[in-house]
Order: sequence, then structure tokens, then C-alpha cells
Amino acid sequence: MTTPLADARRVVVKVGSALIVDEKSGAPHKARLAAIARDIRILQERGVRAALVSSGAIALGRRRLGFSGAALSLAQKQAAAAAGQTALMTAW
Repeated sequence: MTTPLADARRVVVKVGSALIVDEKSGAPHKARLAAIARDIRILQERGVRAALVSSGAIALGRRRLGFSGAALSLAQKQAAAAAGQTALMTAW
């Protein structure tokens, strides 16, 4: 029996903020990111074209900017995304 992914030639991997950001420190969760990157490399070695879609910029940026609480205004979300984007790219 084969799995639905066994014959896939292209895969999109969507990773949410909860997997990317360490809940305690607010920093990128390096071990998880490394594991995801290894899995994508394995797919590529099998000839699968893999694309990564990653959340996490706002979650990383809100800590950098000192935004606390659950709700952010649109302007705060935009600022957090801008501040967190470089941290996200660096982490990957």
C-alpha cells in the first residue's frame, strides 16, 4: 500500500508560528527548524520539489518590540512582522 505522498512530485510544507517560536523564550525553536529542514532535504533527495511556507514573523517580532498581550492593532502587527522577518529568515 502506498501513501498519497509516495507519488508526489511537489510538496508544500506549511509551518505555523507555534512550531517556529519557542514558547518560553520567544526565540526561534532551532531544533524544530533543523528537523523540518532535514525532512525537506530528504524529500529533495528523492526528487520531490519542496516549497516551504513559514509563519512566525509577527510572533518573533512582537517579543523584539516588547508587545505583550494577545491582541495587537494592525499597525503593531505590521511593525512586528517587519521586525520579526529578519529573525525568521536568519533562523531558517
